[in-house]
Amino acid sequence: MKEEIINKLVSIINRKDYDEKDIVNELNMIVEKSNVEITFDKESSNLNDLCKQNLINIENNKSEDLIKTGFQNFDKTYGGFANGELIIVGGRPSMGKTQFLVNLSLNISNTHPVLYFTYDLSKDMLAARYMSCLTKIPAQKIIYGNLNEAEKDILQSEVVKKLLKKIYINNCYNNSVTGLKFYCRQEINRNDIKVIVIDYLQMMSSVKYKNREGEISYVIRELKSFAKENNICIIVSSQLNREVEKRGSSRMPYLADIRESGAIEQDADKVIFLYRPEYYGLSEDTEGLNANGLMKVIIAKNRMGKTGILNFISDLNFTGFRDYDDDMTFEIVIERLNELKK
Repeated sequence: MKEEIINKLVSIINRKDYDEKDIVNELNMIVEKSNVEITFDKESSNLNDLCKQNLINIENNKSEDLIKTGFQNFDKTYGGFANGELIIVGGRPSMGKTQFLVNLSLNISNTHPVLYFTYDLSKDMLAARYMSCLTKIPAQKIIYGNLNEAEKDILQSEVVKKLLKKIYINNCYNNSVTGLKFYCRQEINRNDIKVIVIDYLQMMSSVKYKNREGEISYVIRELKSFAKENNICIIVSSQLNREVEKRGSSRMPYLADIRESGAIEQDADKVIFLYRPEYYGLSEDTEGLNANGLMKVIIAKNRMGKTGILNFISDLNFTGFRDYDDDMTFEIVIERLNELKK
């Protein structure tokens, strides 16, 4: 098989009628075909053996494929995420998608190394978001250096550095899904990455398709296959279309609102929408809850279980989210950080 691949590569490179784009396309096809052949070369598992292993895991209160989000109500209700899953986090602009992903990945990094691809923010801006989320110091104060001595001490503490060590940020300029997969394989081997966050889907592309819907569908399928093949969890943010804005007083999103491709709805294991009624000038939500700082986390699709809605709330400076009934102030954060020093 190795000799066959080498011969094909030499043949493609030597074709005088091919330009650089043609060569890259042909090479991608060879890589994909080889990946399929290697994947299907794996041994099948006997169902009885799998059941036995599941029972052993249950007996030992162990689940290697379970990834806790760090949000207690979410983990209690939905169990968290699983390896091999593709998670879509969707919302209209200004719903807090990036801040939610920062908060979520920071929580997950307590137990699993995380790789975060940012197509939108610079590395420094995203780092400020992480520090802000961890300490509850407003991100703008960190970015502009407008800090008091107590805040400086917190940011420079060893415990803060320790808690941020399992997060790797890539300020991605190459939006090719093939290039992203290649880089991810390196990071999985180098840093034992278990969770990959991509912010956001509509910034990615593929040379295979000229129409946008086909392009996004291909990207989604590739990400899902990659998650399964490498036994990792991939979380991707996605824009929603403008139809949401044309509704009445409540603009809560539905699966049909996902932008540019039905494949997102079809292939994702979980689809989570973020909705802030406050953004639309509402004083309370449909349940009569105060809309000030309220965010609805809508689990619109869940291949592993039920769907539903959970209530979250942002802090005063919008540095992060927490369970609706969890009180988290700057003073409490300092106390918790000091506890971790002991």
